[in-house]
Amino acid sequence: MKRLLAASAAMAALLLGGSALAASKPTVVLVHGAFAESASWDGVAAKLLKEGYPVVAVANPLRGLKYDSDYVSEVVKSIKGPIVLVGHSYGGSVISDVAIRDTGIKSLVFVSGLAPEKGESVSELGKKFPGSTLGGTLAPPVLQPDGKHDLYIDQSKFWKQFAADVPKDKAALMGAEQRRSLQKPSRSPRQNPHGSPCPRTSSTVPRTRTFLPHCMPSWPSAPTRRKRSRSRDRPTS
Repeated sequence: MKRLLAASAAMAALLLGGSALAASKPTVVLVHGAFAESASWDGVAAKLLKEGYPVVAVANPLRGLKYDSDYVSEVVKSIKGPIVLVGHSYGGSVISDVAIRDTGIKSLVFVSGLAPEKGESVSELGKKFPGSTLGGTLAPPVLQPDGKHDLYIDQSKFWKQFAADVPKDKAALMGAEQRRSLQKPSRSPRQNPHGSPCPRTSSTVPRTRTFLPHCMPSWPSAPTRRKRSRSRDRPTS
């Protein structure tokens, strides 16, 4: 996972390398997925910062697709200049719904990111392409004051389910720091088509366990519209 994110975000930033924007490096905005948090991008952010790229690792609220995409949209609006918007896992759904018109967004990058079509939800993708092992690794839902429930991955199962390619002690820390996810955000359908054409790049993990690669833009069996992106596969979990 760590190697995948580092390679993919670097690739994202290089998308604009041959353009007129090269003299002014784009801000790379990183959007994590469910059960992660902004610090999960630490290795990526450190590499990009060292190479001179401005970086914003957004704390994805994980309160539902509309809420999350609206939040990221506001973050994007506050950034001046060109932007490469990167989404990992569920974060791919979020960046798919961020309003692009009148922003500096020049490219979208899906790092094993989900890519629902308009009107399609993450849960619908899961039904179309069953096989995820996530359900059996979840801890009991945690009741919130508003009556809703939050979900976590059971910490004893976090390593093999979510971060099998990082050292066990690092995965234990990630499991302890994981960000809670609203129990039913995956049922929210994608609402807004992008306001203007935008290049898309995707990096897919064939052995992912949480969301199958068929749900991602570059997978060969994905719907034609979903796979309209430059892509590469990474041999990791």
